[in-house]
Amino acid sequence: MPARADPRLRAAVFAAGLGVACFVLALGAIHLSRQPGSIATLWYANALTVSAIVFRPSRRWLAPLIGFSGANVAANLLFGDPWSLSILFTAANLAEIVFSGWSLQRWCKPEQAIEHPGALLKVLLLGSSLPAAVGATIGSGILAAYGLAPYGTVWFAWFVGSAIGSAAILPIALAVGIRGARHVLAVLGRPMVLVSLLGLVAVALFVPTNLPYPYVYMSVALVVVAYVGGFEAAALGGLIVCLTVGALISLGIFTQPPTVSRFGEVMFYLPLVFTLIPPMALASSLEMIRDSLARLADKTERFRSLYEHTPAIMHSIDAEGFIVSVSAAWLRRLGYEKSEVIGRRSTDFLTPESRRFAFEEVMPRFWRDGHVEDVPYRMVAKDGRLIDVLLSAVWETDAQGNRLRTLAVMEDVTEKRLLAAELAAEQELMDAAMHSIGDAVLVVDERGIVTYLNPAAERLLEQGGEGVRGRLLNEAVRLFSADDGLAVDPLEAGNMRPAKVALLSAAGRPERAVSLQASPIRARDGDRLGSVLVLHDVTEARRMAQHMAQLAHYDSVTGLPNRILFQDRILQACRSARQHGSSFAVIFLDVDRFKSINDTQGHDVGDLVLNQVARRLSDGLRDSDTVCRLGGDEFVMLAALDGGGNGGAELIARRIVESFATPIEVGDKSLDVTVSIGMAIYPRDGTDPDSLLKSADTAMYMVKRAGRNGYRRASDDGRPRLPPD
Repeated sequence: MPARADPRLRAAVFAAGLGVACFVLALGAIHLSRQPGSIATLWYANALTVSAIVFRPSRRWLAPLIGFSGANVAANLLFGDPWSLSILFTAANLAEIVFSGWSLQRWCKPEQAIEHPGALLKVLLLGSSLPAAVGATIGSGILAAYGLAPYGTVWFAWFVGSAIGSAAILPIALAVGIRGARHVLAVLGRPMVLVSLLGLVAVALFVPTNLPYPYVYMSVALVVVAYVGGFEAAALGGLIVCLTVGALISLGIFTQPPTVSRFGEVMFYLPLVFTLIPPMALASSLEMIRDSLARLADKTERFRSLYEHTPAIMHSIDAEGFIVSVSAAWLRRLGYEKSEVIGRRSTDFLTPESRRFAFEEVMPRFWRDGHVEDVPYRMVAKDGRLIDVLLSAVWETDAQGNRLRTLAVMEDVTEKRLLAAELAAEQELMDAAMHSIGDAVLVVDERGIVTYLNPAAERLLEQGGEGVRGRLLNEAVRLFSADDGLAVDPLEAGNMRPAKVALLSAAGRPERAVSLQASPIRARDGDRLGSVLVLHDVTEARRMAQHMAQLAHYDSVTGLPNRILFQDRILQACRSARQHGSSFAVIFLDVDRFKSINDTQGHDVGDLVLNQVARRLSDGLRDSDTVCRLGGDEFVMLAALDGGGNGGAELIARRIVESFATPIEVGDKSLDVTVSIGMAIYPRDGTDPDSLLKSADTAMYMVKRAGRNGYRRASDDGRPRLPPD
């Protein structure tokens, strides 16, 4: 792939090319200015430079302006003008060019000028007339200052000449800059356009010397060119007229009539401006009309395509009831070709019953109200199939309100009707099945309203069907969590796997435990029609499960947590203490000489003693402490130490020993019972359940060997502490 040229080199080449073109145009204009004629019709250099910069950002204007300046100065020097005068002339022209380019970019939208006459006139005003006035003011001032010509005469001549040049160059430059040179050449290369342009050249060459009012004929010829070739041809035609008239003037063939006015030559060329502008304005108007017609045709085609290909069953009928258009969906659904439908009455495709309904009820209402909605019709397809539809229609009217045609949209509800019939049969079968099911079954619609409940549900809810049907499920079935007592949404809970167990509550009735299962009810097309909720009464099963859990984790004699539950709690205590850097005590307690009580008093008394021991231990507990029965006459306590350390555990042990100073009353017997206690402190005496229990058990047996009825810490070096006598 060849490398792109350096941007600065391309800018220099462009400026040089522009400079050469401006040099040639300036030579011609200056040459004519030295002749008896006028400079007005041939000053194109400024307009050519404006065309070169108007589509460029202002930061890229410098190179084209330098090219123009060099060409202008060189042309003036070539005709013998001094350097100072040449530079001053160039400055005046530069001011005109810069003002024109700035005005066009700042105040105009040149791309709109081709298709909007108003925009074209604005471009000619701000890009041609006003800049020409600026240049004429500066240039005529320079000539007057040098004493070369009167200010007023030069001003009008300069203005008309520059304005005519811009009016000739700018339109064709806009066409090339906006639509591209290829498009312009393609338009101009059409045979009819070439013929009209050649005719224009012939008119421009012939009428100035042979017919009165030559500009009128040239204007008519330009109108023909504009009509045949559009804006591009009109713009080129205007340039051709200017060049032709200029050539005839330079050859002395077309001369101005004698006049006594000093502005005579200006008035001679001024009609040329009015010859150029109207045809170009006409061409712009024609472009606007053609563009509007093209857009209208495109919108019409898109509307027709949208109407015919929209995925909906639609047709339009005229005021006489004949079909004028149908959608492709209408034809596909009924199996007809378009030629078989257009021109027929819409009622021809209805069943006799629907046709009678249309004539007797629907059409009178439609003519009266101007619209109908969801009218149930049954249509007959080409193959004899019956199609159920819901028709909605409105009248289309003109600006005066006259009714032109109708627009009808039909919803195919055949499948829904068939589904409804099938559902009715299935509903009957379901009712029979639901009456034989022992679980409570409730059916709700898509809004959550109860539509059905079986006898088992009526028994569970202790309400008749009339009191439940038609109510929201959340109101009819009030469920609460068995864990935290918060309200439970039946459908959300029923969707859980495994089935959610909740409490069914009602005023004046005991709570019932139920398990829930919910499933959506869907149509064949997947649409959700509602849900079915099944409630299974698990009250007795839940009560039995709770009882079994009680037996598994609690001692049947004392009601205290047993060894299994204690193992779980001491493991949790170790984890919590390790995580938070806290401490707790394991207090191991054994009832002294309990075997003797069992042997002498009997096991029933022994059980009562154990029960009393458990009660005394529980009475001295804090909420954060736990006491368990490990088995036999052994108890163990978990006591949190809130910064008390060993002293806190010792205080608890002392209170326990002292609480047994009072005999235990069992029936008519009074028994002296003492306990021996061993304590282990986490983490000093162990960091896991086994080591802590072993340390506390060892300390307790040391108390036993020392005489019982006391307490000892696993880390104590001295004798156990015994209660005072």
